[in-house]
Amino acid sequence: MTQAIVIIICLATLAVVVWYLRKKKIGAKPNDTASRVRRIKNRGRTTRGGVKLWIEDGADVTAAESDAIDNGLREVFSRALARGYDRPLNLTDYTVAILADSQRAPQSGVWSYKLPAGVYAGTEWDLGGYILAAGETVFYSNDPEGNLIALPYHHGTNMIDDLANLSRVAAYEGEHIILFHCDYTLWQSTAVHGVGQGHPLF
Repeated sequence: MTQAIVIIICLATLAVVVWYLRKKKIGAKPNDTASRVRRIKNRGRTTRGGVKLWIEDGADVTAAESDAIDNGLREVFSRALARGYDRPLNLTDYTVAILADSQRAPQSGVWSYKLPAGVYAGTEWDLGGYILAAGETVFYSNDPEGNLIALPYHHGTNMIDDLANLSRVAAYEGEHIILFHCDYTLWQSTAVHGVGQGHPLF
């Protein structure tokens, strides 16, 4: 995995942690991704394995992309079992929101979506008021939406590298969810990770 991909995933994870901590405050507003996924109306599809798909207007998911999501989650379930983690390890426990208006990250070429720069304003990752994320854990099961991961629209390319990356990012976001449920201490210590401190987490 290139360093650029690790950085993108780390930034997305940090954005989730900031949202989670802010959410605990009374009256705190959810982050931009949480707001977006709550507005998604197209919630009727699932992957072949049973992952619920929420698809933002302007996006879509091909059969190959759907399978890549399933495969990534199955891979992390296998690693979780080997580590002694026992939940949530069913595809039906997960929801994946596919976000439209995605673009390829300039350096890595990985499909990504925009997040407000926030604390990254003025840093090397600031691309003009926003950063790019390859994936993000948005909600955990104590929220009404369940264990929800946001991934960028892949534009139906079905290129081998794109599908492999989609599978990998689904697995990496699954790591955060599994740790949240099974190893909260490790979840806390890995939820924010900088350069050189990326996935896999277990």
